[in-house]
Amino acid sequence: MSYFIVSLVVITTITLSSSQAFREVVDCEKITINRCYIGSERIFSSEFIFLRKHENIVSIDMNDNKNIRYLPINTAEMFPNLIVYQGSRCSIKAIHKINFQNLTKTETLALPFNYIETIEGNTFEEMISLTHLDLQNNRIKHMNGRALDVIINVQRVILINNICIDKDFDDDNGSRPEVIAEMPSIVQENCGFCDMTDILSHCDVINNFKSTIRLMLRSFQIRNQLTADTKIVSETSHEGEEPGNKTCEAEDMIKSFMHQL
Repeated sequence: MSYFIVSLVVITTITLSSSQAFREVVDCEKITINRCYIGSERIFSSEFIFLRKHENIVSIDMNDNKNIRYLPINTAEMFPNLIVYQGSRCSIKAIHKINFQNLTKTETLALPFNYIETIEGNTFEEMISLTHLDLQNNRIKHMNGRALDVIINVQRVILINNICIDKDFDDDNGSRPEVIAEMPSIVQENCGFCDMTDILSHCDVINNFKSTIRLMLRSFQIRNQLTADTKIVSETSHEGEEPGNKTCEAEDMIKSFMHQL
């Protein structure tokens, strides 16, 4: 009987290690009034996941943890009632939608003083309760304006001291809602970059990223289908036309090619 128990423990450990794909498993260092603290001595690798479920925890504090380079992908599963998510002064290099999936109750996300460079358009789309986003003092040089457009309840977004933008968007408790309304377009203008959705739906993005589109078409091996008389992007805009309304001769052509892929 004792031999069977020992064997079962060994098998369980091996299965856990392989399924987590070498990610470190981490739990709260201490819990104080529904708040989970994760200190640097708890994390030794750049990637980790949370160990167990804490339904009573509403706040995670990972501040000043220089070992953290990437956020875990099972946060919502282990902290289903999370309201405040903090990771200030860590070494976070990138964030993606998968890091925030199903965090529908989270109201505050604070990741200032890190090394984040790019924010994709769908990064925060499942954070429907998010009101405060702090990404100041990162290294953001590319940010899709749609990343902020989908945060429908946002009240403040701090983007101070980034490469492409240095602004604090604050609606001052609702008295300046136009500040938030203009935020996505301001971010897109300063930090906008090309992703697939932009290419298919925004002429201004196509015109500003001609070389990117050419490279994309070449990589899909469809550039040879273009005739010598076809321009990928219109080089000129009509006189008196607003900057965001440039002609986009390639839009229908690109849509047609994408359906063939």
